[in-house]
Amino acid sequence: MAFRLALALLMVLAVFTAGSTAAAGPDSTERMRAVDRLVRAARAHDDAAMWALLSRVSKRRLGPTLADFRSRGARGVRDGLASFVRSPYRAIVNVDFSWDRSLGLVAISGGSEHGAFAVPIRRERGVWKTEIDPTFTVEAIRPLPGDRVIRRTQLFAEVAAPHMIDGATLWLDGIPFVEARQYWSRDQKHMSIWGEAPQPLRAGRHTVVAFAGTRQEAAANAWVFTVAVRKPRGAALHGHRARGCITRRDPSPNPGVAGS
Repeated sequence: MAFRLALALLMVLAVFTAGSTAAAGPDSTERMRAVDRLVRAARAHDDAAMWALLSRVSKRRLGPTLADFRSRGARGVRDGLASFVRSPYRAIVNVDFSWDRSLGLVAISGGSEHGAFAVPIRRERGVWKTEIDPTFTVEAIRPLPGDRVIRRTQLFAEVAAPHMIDGATLWLDGIPFVEARQYWSRDQKHMSIWGEAPQPLRAGRHTVVAFAGTRQEAAANAWVFTVAVRKPRGAALHGHRARGCITRRDPSPNPGVAGS
């Protein structure tokens, strides 16, 4: 419990001190370089270089050997970065969370598909490594990636982790989304984080970044949605089916929690 409270406080401090990108500094620059190196390695299809840029947790889950990574993990990493390997992108979130500056997050936006990508960054032996763990997921629920909405929407992500989740946070357009609420499942390995986006939203593209952490691992996701001036004909807005630990997808202040 003490660790959870400490991590939650560190997340709050990181959220309140982060803008569209973190203030320039040696750590933020090195975190961004780690992502740049991963993008370059994916562009070159250099599996060994990608492997060298992964954290120990990532190697255990995507390997545990380079040969295993080449056969089953490398393609997923390349696919996640495909739209960024030959098109410009920029950092929209670049922060650290831990008191010893050993865990951070970088999210980028742009690329050939005008999408977004987020990855935790962990310092190991003085070097920033990217953390990609397929057993720890942060799923975009509302709006879905690529959705078109009319002026308003909830931001909603669901987290599933291999261990007890200590906390999570959201950003909208690179700005901390401090209104987000968090709900844990009984086993504390699943969480929903959600909230009503500021109204009205400007027309055009918007980015959402979500991050979650346990005592051992971290995970993140980023996605893009569009605010339309008016509802396109035949377009279905929202109406996503409920799943996970929250049983309703409405803006009421007291949503039900499955298993409660």
